[in-house]
Amino acid sequence: MYTAQQFLDSIAHETRVCQHLATKVDPQQLDYRPVEGSRSTIELMRYLTWCVEAPVEALLNKDWSKVSQYAESTNEMTLEQFSEAMDQQLAKTKEWIGGISEEEFMSRSALMPWGAEMPLGAALVDTTLKFISAYRLQLFQYIKVCGATEIGTANAWLGVDAPA
Repeated sequence: MYTAQQFLDSIAHETRVCQHLATKVDPQQLDYRPVEGSRSTIELMRYLTWCVEAPVEALLNKDWSKVSQYAESTNEMTLEQFSEAMDQQLAKTKEWIGGISEEEFMSRSALMPWGAEMPLGAALVDTTLKFISAYRLQLFQYIKVCGATEIGTANAWLGVDAPA
């Protein structure tokens, strides 16, 4: 079983890794996108600042209608604002999930974006945790492809520079 605290610990870890990776972004590469129609680096970073908070709120309220408001609220976020935005998302997530009992985490019904219902804890892992983990690795790849050859596994998974 995955507990609410383990979920919050995982989200906190992912947040720290994303913040670390942001320090490796070359500001001149913020408009990089691998192909037309994909997110640019800055768009990906903007998404990372709400990809946890928006689904958490939606799952708790069984209402996905506000998700687009989260996206719109980050349209002007800069690289310099990224770390603080990630901290704010983590704080809000801790506030919302921290008040939920383990029993409720395991048994409360949550509505997925495609209409299926599942237990809240499983829904949070299948959305928020997977979203931030997957897009964190995409950010790592963008940074690497843009020329940051010095970053590697420790940066991508632990949020630290590898020892010399």
